[in-house]
Amino acid sequence: MPKRVKAGARPKVEKQVRAAKRPNLYQLSPKWSFIKCDMQHEKWGISDNTEHLGDMLARFKEWERGTWGEILTTTSGRKHNTQSHPMPVEILNKEAAKRLTELNLDSYDVLYSLTITGKQRVWGIMIEETGTFQLLWYDSQHEIYPV
Repeated sequence: MPKRVKAGARPKVEKQVRAAKRPNLYQLSPKWSFIKCDMQHEKWGISDNTEHLGDMLARFKEWERGTWGEILTTTSGRKHNTQSHPMPVEILNKEAAKRLTELNLDSYDVLYSLTITGKQRVWGIMIEETGTFQLLWYDSQHEIYPV
């Protein structure tokens, strides 16, 4: 004999469980974190590059209007290379590699280099799940990875 349903009662509907999609970095808007800033390095430390902070913050503000996909695929120059991109740690100069060890950040395989203007770059660690760039260094002379 079928079960009786009370008047006005809704039948039970089974909910479908959806797998959470991992966000694609290229679709995310940029976020900034300063927790890992190297304040002390004599060349690339943020404290020793305060004259460049205006340019850096203006560029961060400009980037916030877009996505990481737009930032990481912008090209320039004769070869149309990307201006901002991930870089394997093993190709950085020896001083940068040594400094990562001193900061206990040598467990990272990749740093991101973002072009501010001309030679000027900021270097940091990307948290790809959230689109958060953790600023590490300001490289005014393109020394961390010389071309």
